[in-house]
Amino acid sequence: MLPEEKNKRDKAKVILANIFMAVSVVAILGITFMLTMGYTITKDLDLAQTGLVRIGSDPSGATVVIDEGSDQLKTTAKANLLPGTHTVTVHKSGYTSWKKNITVRAGGVLWLDYIQLFPLQNTISDVLQVNSSDSYAFSPNAKRFIVLSGKELGAIDITDITGSTAKTKQASFASILTPFEEVGALQIASWSDDSSKVLVKHHFNNQFEWLLLDLERMEKSVNLTNSFQAFFDDVVFGAENGEVVFTLKNGALDKIEVYNSIIAHLDENVNVYASYNGRLAYITAEKSAEGEETATLWIYRTRDARPAKLREVTSQSKLAVSSYRSDDYLAVFDSHTLSIFSGQFQLDDSGSGLSLLKTIAFNYDVADLSSKHRFFMLRSGNDFLNYDIETENTKIFNLGEGEAKAVAWLNDYLFYTNAERLVVYDFDGDNEQDILAARAGSPAVISPDSKYLYFMGEDAEGGVWLRQLSLVVK
Repeated sequence: MLPEEKNKRDKAKVILANIFMAVSVVAILGITFMLTMGYTITKDLDLAQTGLVRIGSDPSGATVVIDEGSDQLKTTAKANLLPGTHTVTVHKSGYTSWKKNITVRAGGVLWLDYIQLFPLQNTISDVLQVNSSDSYAFSPNAKRFIVLSGKELGAIDITDITGSTAKTKQASFASILTPFEEVGALQIASWSDDSSKVLVKHHFNNQFEWLLLDLERMEKSVNLTNSFQAFFDDVVFGAENGEVVFTLKNGALDKIEVYNSIIAHLDENVNVYASYNGRLAYITAEKSAEGEETATLWIYRTRDARPAKLREVTSQSKLAVSSYRSDDYLAVFDSHTLSIFSGQFQLDDSGSGLSLLKTIAFNYDVADLSSKHRFFMLRSGNDFLNYDIETENTKIFNLGEGEAKAVAWLNDYLFYTNAERLVVYDFDGDNEQDILAARAGSPAVISPDSKYLYFMGEDAEGGVWLRQLSLVVK
């Protein structure tokens, strides 16, 4: 072979090799990109984009079965599924099973990281006995349980329920109570957002006063009524640490910096208000000379110089304020419509940083908000509507016939009905689970580490107990 021909062939081989390598790299990159974007080849040899489903449970290590298939995953798990409807079942030996029909969207991510499995056999311990006349409550962060004595007014039990063994300490706030002659009563009104303080309403001598109890430094507790010489109609917290409160008296709305004794007047003719984490929403209602009523919705942050007008509403509306992730939310309920605003509780050139996110028509009697403010719940009898802030999904469900069930949130994803049996549901009404006997209408929480359920029960003699249910099967 001539040298010239050999050189041509060698060059052709190099060119072909380079082309092959380039095509291979492009193909590999293309395949990698398609896999990253969730694409797969179906049984019919079609190219389809999947959706990602992330599945987590308490306890972890549970078995996940999708569409009754043979492939089994363990929580925490993730699966790329074709768009459409799928059935996910989660189970573990010694626990109740969990099952849900889900809808997967191409390119979407669906989080099923809230699954709670309960033991089939209950291990229950008595923690603390309370009197039927006592007032008691769990903190919003599920770390404390407090009892205000109905017999020795001014006595408080503060129980730490964060560990395997609950620890109780006694304290007194009797020194800030106004002396009284008739039988008094204490009512827990609300908690600060960081669960360090609690507002208490003290009824005595046919009147009442407001107390702010500091659970970490009881000596800093304050009688708000005496300190500010005002018989407030209502008081709510106005800052996460509980050192600012909003007060209402004869329609006058004020902001009080408790420990600085600074009072700022905000507005008049206020008939409805709601607060969370330094955000305040309220409604003013005024009548013209002709008797026509105008109701206006205002928003305010603790550090703002003045409130901002948001819109006209009806005076019968109810309000809920929340923050979820980086956004603020305001819900306005007017008995047949839920209007949700999102954005920021702040002033700007147009008046506020909130805009209407969604309006849902639904006739209802009661409105509620989940513990971590992700879900709005509306109820009419046993018909419920749940709105998920994160996914913007709406779910309507029914909890059966008969007397309307009173519900309460167990955590942000679970709620329960409590009429002598504690029956637990997912936030959207799925996975009904009858857990145990409990005192009707009493509170319950799951500990932050998901190892214990605390609830109120009664013994054979009618005594009332704080009880602990272990959620871990040994």
